[in-house]
Amino acid sequence: MKLFVTEAGASYDPGMTYGPTVPSQNQLFAHAAVGARAQSLAGRRRAGVDPLLRCGYPGEPGYGTFFDLNNAQGAFGASNLSREPEALALPR
Repeated sequence: MKLFVTEAGASYDPGMTYGPTVPSQNQLFAHAAVGARAQSLAGRRRAGVDPLLRCGYPGEPGYGTFFDLNNAQGAFGASNLSREPEALALPR
């Protein structure tokens, strides 16, 4: 039976909201490093990796691998997206 990792991820700091300087460059770098490491470890165990959370959503900024360009705080079912650094760091 194949193992799939679909909801691996980490949020930004609790209580944070997106803004012109949030997340910082350091937060984006750390977020990408954590996401890439989690997927690398799952891949070593021969798990299929598909991050289910494509875009952040209200109340938990940072989850997902894409920014919602229509709603700064994220939204469910977003369709106008831009890649977060994590999306670029993930092994494909």
